[in-house]
Amino acid sequence: MSKNLFMKILSALFLLCVLTVAVARADEPKKDPDGYEKVDANMLAQGETIPANRLVAAAYGFIFAAVAVWVATVASRSRRVEEEMDELKKKLEAKGK
Repeated sequence: MSKNLFMKILSALFLLCVLTVAVARADEPKKDPDGYEKVDANMLAQGETIPANRLVAAAYGFIFAAVAVWVATVASRSRRVEEEMDELKKKLEAKGK
């Protein structure tokens, strides 16, 4: 994997994280000019105190980002190992001649 491709993947992951935050924030209720929002009994289900959809979206976003970073680091390390193996093969071929 070339460095340009790695940077493109990393940029795409960053953009995905930013979009995830933007979507999560889009669900926020509108506030009046003083910064307050209208509160009524229809806002929460009985016994619910935390907006679960935002927490679930954040959790999935975090897990996706963690897995994507892990895959990128494995690919990078794999590329380095392959380059080292190619160098060793060239050295062995040069000694064999």
